[in-house]
Amino acid sequence: MNEKIVSVIVPIYGVEKYLDKCVESIVNQTYKNLEIILVDDGSPDNCPTMCDEWAKRDDRIKVIHKENGGQASARNKALDVMSGDYVFFVDSDDYILEETIETMLYYTKKNNADICVCSYIIDNGIKCAKAPAVKEKTICHTEELMGLYFKTPFINTVVWNKLYAADIFDELRFAEVRAKEDVMLMHEILHKSKTAIIIPDRLYVFRVRIGSTENSKFSEKQLLSIEAAKKRQEFVKKNYPLLAEDPTIKLNYIGALKNKCFQINRSFAYKKYRSVYEGLMKDMQREYDKLCKEDTTNINAALAEYKWVLDNPRLFRLKGIKVGIVKQLKQYVKKAIGFIKS
Repeated sequence: MNEKIVSVIVPIYGVEKYLDKCVESIVNQTYKNLEIILVDDGSPDNCPTMCDEWAKRDDRIKVIHKENGGQASARNKALDVMSGDYVFFVDSDDYILEETIETMLYYTKKNNADICVCSYIIDNGIKCAKAPAVKEKTICHTEELMGLYFKTPFINTVVWNKLYAADIFDELRFAEVRAKEDVMLMHEILHKSKTAIIIPDRLYVFRVRIGSTENSKFSEKQLLSIEAAKKRQEFVKKNYPLLAEDPTIKLNYIGALKNKCFQINRSFAYKKYRSVYEGLMKDMQREYDKLCKEDTTNINAALAEYKWVLDNPRLFRLKGIKVGIVKQLKQYVKKAIGFIKS
């Protein structure tokens, strides 16, 4: 029987507390024909040794040790050497259900799809929450897929809740930056997909932890999300002109500017990044003025939120600080509960 090989790629850095659970969840998949590539991205803890130990226990595991270069470079290194028919990414502090690969591969093959997208569970260490999911299995082709990506929460920018046909990555690689590398590439991945299947099953567990890339305090590297939003918008204008007229997509870039300003406020970083903040606000004003001049249905109503931000900069800052205080208190509670449990 010519069974398809699925390459599972795991970039690893500083996660010795979570690595065993992650790898164990992959090794124990009900679908067995796997090529498991663990990429030690110069991890300073015990992860390199743990990877080698796992390779001794399971001959499907290949280990790559490399100098630290970030998640993108680790994923690219694995893509360069993988031999699978399909690709699945798992972040090293997350884990997957036993039937994840089997289920997603089944629907991919059944529908002759290039990508299968599942929903996921969010584990914050205290309780689990369910991410948004489609009500029923949805098959879509490229333009419809791009619309769902920009206008719904069912296809997001992360690479880890999707099974891909390997040839999608024949000419694609992640931008080797320290943050938002998946945001910069996802629209191009979807563009190469002729058919996708979106399923409601929650098959991936995304672990939210203090200190992870996504939950760290504001730094200038996170401004890459603004660059990514601009590139996405330009990409849609060029390749999907009708879709580009949708108000949701027109507001994508200005939304990224606002969200980054809000993050600076929430992280109590305004004083340190004041010049960055003021530059973002000027860009937001310029984008707002440009959009107001466009004769686009419903866009003026949608722009009311940005008008309030620009007209009430002090209240906007205070709103962000309030959210930051609440978030900080929740983190303290989480740490306290973790301490009590240990």
